[in-house]
Amino acid sequence: FYFFLVFLQLIFNVFYFKSYNKYDLDEKNKFFVEEVINNSSDVKKNIYYVVVDAMTSIKEYKKYYPNSKNTIEDFEKFIENYELNYFDGLSAYSSTRISFHSMLNLDYKFTSSSSSRQILDYSKLYPETMRENSINQYMLFDILNSLDYKILWEGPPFPGTCNQFNLNLCIEKDLSFLKNFFYKFVLNSYVLKTFLYNTPIDELYYRLGIKEYFNKNIYSEYEENDAIGKFIDKTKNNFDFSNGPYLFLIHHLSPHKPYLYNADCSKRDTKNDDINELYHEGYNQAYQCVLKKIKKLIKYINDNDENGIIVIQGDHGADFGFSAKDKELNALNAFNLFKLNNASCKTSDLNDKVDMINNARFVLGCALGIKLKLLEKRVYMRLNYEKNNEKNVRLLRIK
Repeated sequence: FYFFLVFLQLIFNVFYFKSYNKYDLDEKNKFFVEEVINNSSDVKKNIYYVVVDAMTSIKEYKKYYPNSKNTIEDFEKFIENYELNYFDGLSAYSSTRISFHSMLNLDYKFTSSSSSRQILDYSKLYPETMRENSINQYMLFDILNSLDYKILWEGPPFPGTCNQFNLNLCIEKDLSFLKNFFYKFVLNSYVLKTFLYNTPIDELYYRLGIKEYFNKNIYSEYEENDAIGKFIDKTKNNFDFSNGPYLFLIHHLSPHKPYLYNADCSKRDTKNDDINELYHEGYNQAYQCVLKKIKKLIKYINDNDENGIIVIQGDHGADFGFSAKDKELNALNAFNLFKLNNASCKTSDLNDKVDMINNARFVLGCALGIKLKLLEKRVYMRLNYEKNNEKNVRLLRIK
């Protein structure tokens, strides 16, 4: 029976995986390519696509935290000194999974009409679709694979990273059995918790101190959620950035809760959070830490890969507000930062189109010496935001 299952899997793989033909960017993709600036094979640059989860726009952050003036002025000087391009923008969606899924498809995959007909199937969304047998469905990866790009992925254990879903995408591929088991255990613990919630087993898990022991002695969210820090640590010794081209997909969980970071990025005790505050001090501290992480990352890439193309953006913003509707609308404000290193690539082409989908199209074009068509800007809000049920999403286009 086992061998029969293996045989079926082989048959599935044969029919599932499509063979890659080199993209003829002039002929096959006229619907996709607006202008070929430089289509020579040596133009390919490494792409650093960094998602800082729940990172609201600087404009909104200043409104939430008026005492942040010095912090923002310091960051704005950094932007100027490193010739970066920053945009306050609106994300297409307020959901991480939907935003990633659409960005990797280079299109708005969820609309008002499509969301009214379906309940989200998480097995068909990021990060589950980063598995080896499903990752090739994404247009971004399809194009990059056809052009001999190597794709590497760094992120937090929840919602997921390469160690749990696809070891081929890991920077460190030769982890020990215990290390891999640890990552699988962390992922499965989230799944189990869903089934055991409000059961006696769940209650014992907390009362016996198992969760506290696990977090203190085995698993450190403070370290594991810091994808930017992990990326730097894993590449700083003997990693050859010239051996690409690479796409580095980095999902940094902060400033999304849990608020584990002080403004100086030291570990923060989340018990100090006052859940009755309208604007959490924990978010304020985490946001300032992320700004420091971004500066460190930009400097690091500049030192090791000065021609790399970088985009750092929030998949959505902070859900602050007095009402559920206010929270949903505020969560659409997002941070967008670019370092292009390409004189032919102009952020003015983005205008008011910045979001994960158009940003991915834009930086892909910059890396390849191509001007890709940007899509008409769309912004969707959840109609059933008061239910806080991400799987049963109903969307309304508001822009």
